[in-house]
Amino acid sequence: MNLVGDKVDFKFIFGIPPEFTSELESKLSIENNTYGDLIMLNNIENMNHGKLYYYWKWVAEYSDMQYDYVIKTDDDAFVHFQNLALNLRPLPRKNLYYRLENRDIFMYRELETLSVDQVHMIATSSFNQTEWYGHKDRMLESWLLNHVNSTLIQISENCLIFNDPRTKNRFSRRPWASPNSIVIHRIKEIPAWKSVIDLYIPKIISSKFFSEF
Repeated sequence: MNLVGDKVDFKFIFGIPPEFTSELESKLSIENNTYGDLIMLNNIENMNHGKLYYYWKWVAEYSDMQYDYVIKTDDDAFVHFQNLALNLRPLPRKNLYYRLENRDIFMYRELETLSVDQVHMIATSSFNQTEWYGHKDRMLESWLLNHVNSTLIQISENCLIFNDPRTKNRFSRRPWASPNSIVIHRIKEIPAWKSVIDLYIPKIISSKFFSEF
């Protein structure tokens, strides 16, 4: 998508695979040599055992302050970056924590946005297992509230961030998205991707695209 005037970089970030075979290493190398979009952290792949801390730390070390925000999402999510940019533009460039608010024990955050100064603050702190072991989204919120609570600006976006309602879990009991939506999460099957593309792209184009599968 054309984001005029915006510098946007996309990376897939993961830990070291538990079964890191030579075949898998070769496939990852081909992908990265082709697109330059893979980052493998120096720790074993995990969901709730500190990976998120090392994710933010890597971002801080290998990016610079030319970015306003760092955004984390899942690999089964569709992100409409134009809509995201439009919603971020009026927001503060510092001390920002922007996400879907969900007070469940597991936050199930489809998209979380930190201003880059918050990312650097995380990176300069030492790793504390008690602060980062647990549901990763809850741990991030807890860390921010404990360390930068007085200056943290929390902004919730509860209208434009969705799970695919066809997913059978309690987090999906919301109406379907609109063309103004920012994120649609838990897209697991080709028909679900087609529904998302139909939402944003004229059907004559999406029909041609999916006829190739």
